[in-house]
Amino acid sequence: MRPFGHDWSLFARVVTPILVPILALTLSVPLILLPSPPSVADPAQPSAPAAAPPSVAENPDHQCDILAASPLDKTRPAGIPGVEAYKIDAKPAVEACRAALARHPDDPRIALQLARALYKNGSPGDFQEAGKLYRQAAEAGSVLGMNNLAVMYQFGDGVALDKAEAMNWFRKAADAGFPTAMRNIGNLYENGGGVQKDQAEALRWYRKSADSGDPTAQRMLGGFYDEGREGLAKDDRQAAHFYKLAADQEDDIARSKLAEFYETGRGGLTKDEREAARLYQLAAEQGDAEAQNNLGFMYATGRGGLAKDEKKAAQFYELAADQGDATAQFNLASYYEDGRGGLKKDDREAARLYKLAADQGNATARTSLAHFYEVGRGGLPKDDRVAARLYRLAAEAGDAEALNNLAVMYATGRGGLDKDEHEAARFYRLAADQGDMHAEFNLATAYAEGRGVEKSLTDAMHWYRKAAEAGYADAKAKLKQLGH
Repeated sequence: MRPFGHDWSLFARVVTPILVPILALTLSVPLILLPSPPSVADPAQPSAPAAAPPSVAENPDHQCDILAASPLDKTRPAGIPGVEAYKIDAKPAVEACRAALARHPDDPRIALQLARALYKNGSPGDFQEAGKLYRQAAEAGSVLGMNNLAVMYQFGDGVALDKAEAMNWFRKAADAGFPTAMRNIGNLYENGGGVQKDQAEALRWYRKSADSGDPTAQRMLGGFYDEGREGLAKDDRQAAHFYKLAADQEDDIARSKLAEFYETGRGGLTKDEREAARLYQLAAEQGDAEAQNNLGFMYATGRGGLAKDEKKAAQFYELAADQGDATAQFNLASYYEDGRGGLKKDDREAARLYKLAADQGNATARTSLAHFYEVGRGGLPKDDRVAARLYRLAAEAGDAEALNNLAVMYATGRGGLDKDEHEAARFYRLAADQGDMHAEFNLATAYAEGRGVEKSLTDAMHWYRKAAEAGYADAKAKLKQLGH
């Protein structure tokens, strides 16, 4: 099964997350909204029994619309919101739409809806029938039928794999003004799906889709400008513009990205943590993991107009971590390590979560996991070699704590490393330049004793002062000992 988009996108595109710089906190838990209280009937008036919804037998057309209409189908009846493809309840939808199509065999909308339900049902026979129904709808002028038939040809679901025929139907849908098909053509040119890769042509089609109102294309363009990708120069103002267009259409990823811009005052937006929190909450309620993590961080720090609440922070971290968000896994691990957020201190759970995040390349998680291996915590064996390897990986990503700890391993010849005070001093300096107070102290000591660097009391005093200003007690004591 392909990932479903809005009837349908070819590929699930994930914009590289922009993480809020924090010691590794982020996100949130979808809020549970309480239902409205029941109304109280006038005691003088008997309550009328609630009307039962029409059964399939009584009104299959209406039931088919309720269960399988597409939110993007402009021909759907008034008052029918439509159902995203992945949310279709296939069995009752197939039953209702079969009955409706028996009454209206030439109706392209009903054919489309039955095809959507059959595709969601997912058996090979369902795919084949869905392909025929999409063709029926497409040949009758349904742009969704054209787009979805193209997807089936692109992947060979229920029809013979035919990328040329897929492009033919995508173009027909795009020529008829369907933004999703325009975006899909862009995706084909970007990834070389049956056509030669062409970055300029991909971008042209993404722009056409965005200009036609497709929120996913708008968000994608925001991401391209945000990161300076796909031939576009990095431009925060353009990124904010496109994120806002998509967020205004309730695209949850765009809401989360726009929230980050408000949180930091990027893209010409006035810094507004309350607006950031509001957008994170909207996206978090719909299950966006990055928004959940970032909302959790706002609860953890009491920002965005939210009262500080580490229990809520932990809940949101857990929601995001359960979806595989590496930053949330790190944040939740740190709560288990320290016993915060209403969680019982649990080194084994902390180690498990650190490993999950580290395996995804999270540098701070690699540093924390390395420390666990270095001392043998969380049920992990004491293993300096694994610790050194993880410190190096995190150090290569610029993590200051890892740089300092790797330096200590070089200074002491641990973790399978040859003792090398010059290399130790080099790593201390890299970490100290980022403001790591432990590295500042270690570098000062290296200068004071001439270890790996030329002995210099002046340089030693400079770095002791830096560490002391950062609050490091040992540095303050050393300055006092030296008469400063």
